[in-house]
Amino acid sequence: MKIEKDIERKVDNNSRRKFDNTFYKIMAEALGEEIFVTDGEGRVLFVNPASSQRIGLPVDKIIGKHVKTLEEEGYFSKSCTMEVIKTRKQVDLLQKLKDGRTLIATGVPIFDNHQEEIIMIVTTSKDVKSINELVNKVEVQEEIIEKNKEEIQQLRNDILESVGFIIKDSIMEKIVADIIKIAPLDVAVLVCGETGVGKEVIVRTLHRFSDRKDRPLVKINCGIIPENLIESELFGYERGAFTGAERTGKIGKVELAEGGILFLDEIGELPLTMQVKLLDLLQDGNYTRVGGTEVLYVNTRVVAATNRNLKKMCAEGKFRKDLYYRLNVIPINIPPLRERLGDIEVLSKHFLSKFNSKISLS
Repeated sequence: MKIEKDIERKVDNNSRRKFDNTFYKIMAEALGEEIFVTDGEGRVLFVNPASSQRIGLPVDKIIGKHVKTLEEEGYFSKSCTMEVIKTRKQVDLLQKLKDGRTLIATGVPIFDNHQEEIIMIVTTSKDVKSINELVNKVEVQEEIIEKNKEEIQQLRNDILESVGFIIKDSIMEKIVADIIKIAPLDVAVLVCGETGVGKEVIVRTLHRFSDRKDRPLVKINCGIIPENLIESELFGYERGAFTGAERTGKIGKVELAEGGILFLDEIGELPLTMQVKLLDLLQDGNYTRVGGTEVLYVNTRVVAATNRNLKKMCAEGKFRKDLYYRLNVIPINIPPLRERLGDIEVLSKHFLSKFNSKISLS
Protein backbone atom coordinates (compact mmCIF):
# COMPACT_ATOMS: atom_id res chain seq x y z
CA MET A 1 0.00 0.00 0.00
CA LYS A 2 1.13 3.57 -0.73
CA ILE A 3 1.25 4.72 2.93
CA GLU A 4 3.49 1.82 4.00
CA LYS A 5 5.76 2.35 0.98
CA ASP A 6 6.12 6.03 1.86
CA ILE A 7 7.04 5.09 5.43
CA GLU A 8 9.57 2.52 4.23
CA ARG A 9 11.20 5.11 2.01
CA LYS A 10 11.56 7.50 4.94
CA VAL A 11 12.94 4.93 7.40
CA ASP A 12 16.34 3.67 6.13
CA ASN A 13 18.46 0.81 7.47
CA ASN A 14 21.13 3.01 9.04
CA SER A 15 21.31 3.88 12.72
CA ARG A 16 20.57 7.53 11.94
CA ARG A 17 16.86 7.84 11.28
CA LYS A 18 14.95 10.87 10.09
CA PHE A 19 11.37 11.97 10.24
CA ASP A 20 11.59 14.49 7.43
CA ASN A 21 8.12 14.72 5.92
CA THR A 22 7.69 18.47 6.33
CA PHE A 23 3.88 18.61 6.25
CA TYR A 24 3.34 15.94 8.91
CA LYS A 25 6.22 17.27 10.98
CA ILE A 26 4.70 20.76 11.16
CA MET A 27 1.30 19.30 11.98
CA ALA A 28 2.69 17.05 14.75
CA GLU A 29 4.77 19.86 16.25
CA ALA A 30 1.69 22.10 16.46
CA LEU A 31 -0.33 19.59 18.50
CA GLY A 32 -0.50 20.00 22.27
CA GLU A 33 -0.56 16.23 22.75
CA GLU A 34 2.83 14.52 23.10
CA ILE A 35 3.93 12.58 20.00
CA PHE A 36 6.91 10.23 20.19
CA VAL A 37 7.96 8.19 17.11
CA THR A 38 10.59 5.44 16.92
CA ASP A 39 11.68 2.90 14.32
CA GLY A 40 10.84 -0.76 14.69
CA GLU A 41 13.77 -1.31 17.06
CA GLY A 42 13.03 1.56 19.43
CA ARG A 43 15.35 4.33 18.18
CA VAL A 44 13.76 7.76 18.28
CA LEU A 45 12.88 9.25 14.89
CA PHE A 46 10.78 12.19 15.98
CA VAL A 47 9.43 13.98 19.06
CA ASN A 48 7.25 17.05 18.96
CA PRO A 49 7.93 20.02 21.29
CA ALA A 50 5.22 18.93 23.74
CA SER A 51 6.85 15.52 24.15
CA SER A 52 10.34 17.04 24.41
CA GLN A 53 9.10 19.35 27.16
CA ARG A 54 7.52 16.47 29.09
CA ILE A 55 10.67 14.35 28.89
CA GLY A 56 12.86 17.29 29.89
CA LEU A 57 15.42 17.10 27.07
CA PRO A 58 15.97 19.16 23.90
CA VAL A 59 14.74 17.53 20.71
CA ASP A 60 18.27 17.08 19.34
CA LYS A 61 19.26 15.21 22.53
CA ILE A 62 16.41 12.74 22.07
CA ILE A 63 16.50 12.01 18.32
CA GLY A 64 18.58 8.90 17.57
CA LYS A 65 18.54 7.63 21.17
CA HIS A 66 17.12 4.24 22.03
CA VAL A 67 14.12 4.26 24.34
CA LYS A 68 15.91 1.81 26.65
CA THR A 69 18.60 4.43 27.23
CA LEU A 70 16.01 7.08 28.08
CA GLU A 71 14.31 4.62 30.41
CA GLU A 72 17.59 3.69 32.13
CA GLU A 73 18.46 7.38 32.55
CA GLY A 74 15.16 7.83 34.38
CA TYR A 75 13.42 10.21 31.98
CA PHE A 76 10.36 7.95 32.10
CA SER A 77 9.48 4.67 33.74
CA LYS A 78 8.16 1.70 31.78
CA SER A 79 8.62 2.22 28.02
CA CYS A 80 5.42 2.02 26.01
CA THR A 81 7.50 1.56 22.82
CA MET A 82 9.26 -1.56 24.15
CA GLU A 83 5.92 -3.05 25.21
CA VAL A 84 4.63 -2.56 21.65
CA ILE A 85 7.75 -4.29 20.26
CA LYS A 86 7.18 -7.22 22.65
CA THR A 87 3.44 -7.63 22.13
CA ARG A 88 3.26 -6.46 18.49
CA LYS A 89 -0.04 -4.70 19.23
CA GLN A 90 -1.38 -1.44 20.62
CA VAL A 91 -0.40 -0.81 24.23
CA ASP A 92 -1.90 1.59 26.80
CA LEU A 93 -0.05 2.19 30.06
CA LEU A 94 0.78 4.73 32.75
CA GLN A 95 4.26 6.28 32.71
CA LYS A 96 6.06 8.15 35.46
CA LEU A 97 8.26 11.06 34.33
CA LYS A 98 11.48 12.25 35.94
CA ASP A 99 9.66 15.20 37.54
CA GLY A 100 7.08 12.88 39.14
CA ARG A 101 4.18 13.54 36.79
CA THR A 102 2.10 10.65 35.44
CA LEU A 103 1.18 10.23 31.78
CA ILE A 104 -1.27 7.98 29.97
CA ALA A 105 0.69 6.66 26.98
CA THR A 106 -0.67 4.83 23.94
CA GLY A 107 1.73 3.09 21.56
CA VAL A 108 0.62 1.92 18.10
CA PRO A 109 2.74 -0.35 15.84
CA ILE A 110 2.96 0.33 12.10
CA PHE A 111 3.80 -2.76 10.05
CA ASP A 112 5.29 -3.25 6.60
CA ASN A 113 3.24 -4.27 3.57
CA HIS A 114 3.29 -7.93 4.61
CA GLN A 115 2.25 -7.14 8.20
CA GLU A 116 5.34 -8.99 9.42
CA GLU A 117 7.91 -6.39 10.48
CA ILE A 118 7.26 -3.38 12.71
CA ILE A 119 8.81 -0.43 10.88
CA MET A 120 7.59 2.33 13.13
CA ILE A 121 5.97 2.88 16.54
CA VAL A 122 3.92 6.01 17.19
CA THR A 123 3.26 6.85 20.84
CA THR A 124 0.97 9.58 22.09
CA SER A 125 0.64 10.61 25.71
CA LYS A 126 -1.37 12.94 27.90
CA ASP A 127 -0.84 14.23 31.42
CA VAL A 128 -3.17 12.40 33.81
CA LYS A 129 -3.64 15.60 35.81
CA SER A 130 -4.90 17.52 32.78
CA ILE A 131 -7.26 14.65 31.94
CA ASN A 132 -8.53 14.61 35.52
CA GLU A 133 -9.03 18.38 35.42
CA LEU A 134 -11.01 18.02 32.18
CA VAL A 135 -13.07 15.20 33.69
CA ASN A 136 -13.71 17.33 36.78
CA LYS A 137 -14.84 20.25 34.60
CA VAL A 138 -17.20 17.98 32.70
CA GLU A 139 -18.55 16.55 35.96
CA VAL A 140 -19.09 20.06 37.36
CA GLN A 141 -20.93 21.08 34.19
CA GLU A 142 -23.06 17.93 34.36
CA GLU A 143 -23.90 18.73 38.00
CA ILE A 144 -24.91 22.27 37.02
CA ILE A 145 -27.05 20.95 34.17
CA GLU A 146 -28.65 18.38 36.46
CA LYS A 147 -29.32 21.04 39.10
CA ASN A 148 -30.87 23.32 36.48
CA LYS A 149 -33.04 20.43 35.30
CA GLU A 150 -34.22 19.84 38.87
CA GLU A 151 -34.96 23.55 39.35
CA ILE A 152 -36.90 23.67 36.06
CA GLN A 153 -38.80 20.53 37.04
CA GLN A 154 -39.64 22.02 40.44
CA LEU A 155 -40.75 25.27 38.81
CA ARG A 156 -42.90 23.29 36.38
CA ASN A 157 -44.45 21.35 39.27
CA ASP A 158 -45.14 24.57 41.18
CA ILE A 159 -46.92 26.06 38.16
CA LEU A 160 -48.97 22.89 37.63
CA GLU A 161 -49.95 22.85 41.30
CA SER A 162 -50.92 26.53 41.22
CA VAL A 163 -53.40 25.94 38.37
CA GLY A 164 -54.76 22.75 39.97
CA PHE A 165 -53.14 20.30 37.56
CA ILE A 166 -52.83 17.18 39.75
CA ILE A 167 -51.54 14.19 37.76
CA LYS A 168 -49.48 11.05 37.96
CA ASP A 169 -50.70 8.92 35.05
CA SER A 170 -48.26 8.64 32.12
CA ILE A 171 -50.99 9.68 29.65
CA MET A 172 -51.42 13.01 31.41
CA GLU A 173 -47.68 13.50 31.80
CA LYS A 174 -47.42 13.21 28.02
CA ILE A 175 -50.20 15.80 27.64
CA VAL A 176 -48.37 18.15 30.03
CA ALA A 177 -45.19 17.77 27.97
CA ASP A 178 -47.18 18.61 24.82
CA ILE A 179 -48.77 21.66 26.47
CA ILE A 180 -45.37 23.01 27.49
CA LYS A 181 -44.14 22.58 23.92
CA ILE A 182 -47.09 24.30 22.24
CA ALA A 183 -47.67 27.01 24.88
CA PRO A 184 -45.16 29.49 23.33
CA LEU A 185 -46.64 28.97 19.83
CA ASP A 186 -49.09 31.73 18.98
CA VAL A 187 -51.67 29.46 17.34
CA ALA A 188 -55.24 28.39 18.08
CA VAL A 189 -55.77 25.32 20.29
CA LEU A 190 -58.86 23.14 20.60
CA VAL A 191 -59.23 21.22 23.87
CA CYS A 192 -61.60 18.26 23.63
CA GLY A 193 -62.92 15.89 26.27
CA GLU A 194 -65.93 14.77 28.25
CA THR A 195 -67.54 17.03 30.85
CA GLY A 196 -65.46 17.12 34.03
CA VAL A 197 -62.11 15.98 32.59
CA GLY A 198 -60.49 19.34 33.42
CA LYS A 199 -60.46 21.23 30.12
CA GLU A 200 -60.31 24.58 31.90
CA VAL A 201 -57.29 23.42 33.92
CA ILE A 202 -55.58 22.57 30.63
CA VAL A 203 -56.26 26.10 29.32
CA ARG A 204 -54.97 27.72 32.53
CA THR A 205 -51.82 25.62 32.25
CA LEU A 206 -51.39 26.63 28.62
CA HIS A 207 -51.71 30.27 29.63
CA ARG A 208 -49.16 29.99 32.46
CA PHE A 209 -46.53 28.44 30.19
CA SER A 210 -47.19 30.81 27.28
CA ASP A 211 -45.52 34.12 26.42
CA ARG A 212 -48.87 35.76 27.26
CA LYS A 213 -48.82 34.67 30.92
CA ASP A 214 -48.56 38.28 32.12
CA ARG A 215 -51.65 39.29 30.13
CA PRO A 216 -55.29 38.33 30.82
CA LEU A 217 -56.89 34.93 30.36
CA VAL A 218 -60.51 35.81 29.56
CA LYS A 219 -63.16 33.11 29.56
CA ILE A 220 -66.58 33.13 27.96
CA ASN A 221 -68.92 30.14 28.22
CA CYS A 222 -70.77 29.91 24.91
CA GLY A 223 -73.29 27.48 26.39
CA ILE A 224 -74.83 29.62 29.13
CA ILE A 225 -75.20 33.02 27.44
CA PRO A 226 -78.49 33.57 25.57
CA GLU A 227 -78.15 33.70 21.79
CA ASN A 228 -79.36 37.32 21.60
CA LEU A 229 -76.70 38.46 24.06
CA ILE A 230 -73.65 36.46 23.07
CA GLU A 231 -72.52 38.87 20.32
CA SER A 232 -72.54 41.87 22.65
CA GLU A 233 -70.87 39.81 25.37
CA LEU A 234 -68.14 38.74 23.00
CA PHE A 235 -67.55 41.92 20.97
CA GLY A 236 -69.10 44.62 23.20
CA TYR A 237 -71.55 47.29 22.11
CA GLU A 238 -71.82 51.02 21.52
CA ARG A 239 -74.14 53.19 23.63
CA GLY A 240 -77.77 53.00 22.59
CA ALA A 241 -77.13 49.82 20.58
CA PHE A 242 -80.27 48.17 21.97
CA THR A 243 -82.91 48.57 24.64
CA GLY A 244 -81.47 48.06 28.11
CA ALA A 245 -77.89 48.69 27.02
CA GLU A 246 -75.65 50.75 29.28
CA ARG A 247 -75.61 54.40 28.25
CA THR A 248 -71.81 54.47 27.94
CA GLY A 249 -71.61 51.24 25.97
CA LYS A 250 -69.53 48.25 27.01
CA ILE A 251 -66.36 46.55 25.87
CA GLY A 252 -66.52 42.83 25.12
CA LYS A 253 -64.52 39.81 26.17
CA VAL A 254 -62.44 40.02 23.01
CA GLU A 255 -61.20 43.48 23.91
CA LEU A 256 -60.56 42.45 27.52
CA ALA A 257 -58.30 39.67 26.21
CA GLU A 258 -56.00 42.12 24.38
CA GLY A 259 -52.46 40.73 24.50
CA GLY A 260 -53.64 37.61 26.31
CA ILE A 261 -55.78 34.56 25.64
CA LEU A 262 -59.50 34.40 24.85
CA PHE A 263 -60.92 31.11 26.14
CA LEU A 264 -64.12 30.04 24.38
CA ASP A 265 -65.58 27.28 26.52
CA GLU A 266 -68.33 25.03 25.12
CA ILE A 267 -67.60 26.32 21.62
CA GLY A 268 -69.94 23.68 20.19
CA GLU A 269 -72.89 25.65 21.61
CA LEU A 270 -72.02 28.80 19.63
CA PRO A 271 -74.87 29.77 17.27
CA LEU A 272 -74.15 29.54 13.53
CA THR A 273 -74.71 33.28 13.07
CA MET A 274 -71.98 34.01 15.61
CA GLN A 275 -69.64 31.45 14.10
CA VAL A 276 -69.28 33.64 11.00
CA LYS A 277 -68.23 36.67 13.09
CA LEU A 278 -65.81 34.58 15.14
CA LEU A 279 -64.28 33.31 11.90
CA ASP A 280 -63.59 36.90 10.84
CA LEU A 281 -61.86 37.53 14.16
CA LEU A 282 -59.65 34.45 13.72
CA GLN A 283 -58.83 35.25 10.08
CA ASP A 284 -58.16 38.98 10.26
CA GLY A 285 -57.90 39.82 13.97
CA ASN A 286 -60.63 42.46 13.68
CA TYR A 287 -64.23 42.89 14.78
CA THR A 288 -66.98 45.48 15.14
CA ARG A 289 -68.95 46.25 18.29
CA VAL A 290 -72.72 45.79 18.26
CA GLY A 291 -74.28 49.03 17.01
CA GLY A 292 -70.93 50.36 15.85
CA THR A 293 -69.26 50.89 12.48
CA GLU A 294 -65.60 51.22 13.46
CA VAL A 295 -63.43 48.18 12.71
CA LEU A 296 -61.34 47.35 15.77
CA TYR A 297 -58.20 45.21 15.85
CA VAL A 298 -57.10 42.95 18.67
CA ASN A 299 -54.04 40.87 19.45
CA THR A 300 -55.31 37.80 21.26
CA ARG A 301 -54.78 34.06 21.09
CA VAL A 302 -57.94 31.98 20.85
CA VAL A 303 -58.24 28.71 22.75
CA ALA A 304 -61.50 26.79 22.54
CA ALA A 305 -62.88 23.80 24.44
CA THR A 306 -65.75 21.43 23.85
CA ASN A 307 -67.25 18.15 25.01
CA ARG A 308 -68.96 17.66 21.66
CA ASN A 309 -67.80 16.00 18.42
CA LEU A 310 -67.30 19.07 16.25
CA LYS A 311 -66.27 17.05 13.22
CA LYS A 312 -69.59 15.20 13.33
CA MET A 313 -71.41 18.51 13.83
CA CYS A 314 -69.72 19.84 10.70
CA ALA A 315 -71.03 16.86 8.72
CA GLU A 316 -74.52 17.55 10.10
CA GLY A 317 -74.34 21.24 9.20
CA LYS A 318 -74.46 22.36 12.84
CA PHE A 319 -70.93 23.77 12.93
CA ARG A 320 -68.99 25.61 10.25
CA LYS A 321 -66.25 23.50 8.75
CA ASP A 322 -64.00 26.50 8.04
CA LEU A 323 -64.29 27.64 11.68
CA TYR A 324 -63.56 24.12 12.91
CA TYR A 325 -60.27 24.00 11.01
CA ARG A 326 -59.39 27.51 12.22
CA LEU A 327 -59.88 26.45 15.83
CA ASN A 328 -58.40 22.96 15.50
CA VAL A 329 -54.85 24.03 14.57
CA ILE A 330 -53.46 22.09 17.53
CA PRO A 331 -55.89 19.62 19.17
CA ILE A 332 -55.51 18.44 22.77
CA ASN A 333 -57.67 15.45 23.67
CA ILE A 334 -58.17 14.83 27.40
CA PRO A 335 -59.14 11.24 28.29
CA PRO A 336 -61.65 10.64 31.11
CA LEU A 337 -60.43 9.45 34.51
CA ARG A 338 -61.51 5.87 33.76
CA GLU A 339 -58.81 5.78 31.06
CA ARG A 340 -56.05 7.19 33.28
CA LEU A 341 -56.26 5.11 36.42
CA GLY A 342 -52.85 6.29 37.60
CA ASP A 343 -54.40 9.65 38.54
CA ILE A 344 -57.05 8.22 40.89
CA GLU A 345 -54.82 7.84 43.94
CA VAL A 346 -53.13 11.23 43.68
CA LEU A 347 -56.43 13.01 43.03
CA SER A 348 -58.08 11.20 45.96
CA LYS A 349 -55.29 12.28 48.32
CA HIS A 350 -55.43 15.85 47.01
CA PHE A 351 -59.17 16.28 47.52
CA LEU A 352 -59.14 14.40 50.84
CA SER A 353 -56.50 16.80 52.15
CA LYS A 354 -58.36 19.80 50.73
CA PHE A 355 -61.71 18.91 52.29
CA ASN A 356 -60.13 17.84 55.60
CA SER A 357 -58.50 21.26 55.94
CA LYS A 358 -61.85 22.95 55.24
CA ILE A 359 -63.66 20.83 57.84
CA SER A 360 -60.96 21.39 60.48
CA LEU A 361 -61.12 25.15 59.96
CA SER A 362 -64.93 25.29 60.22
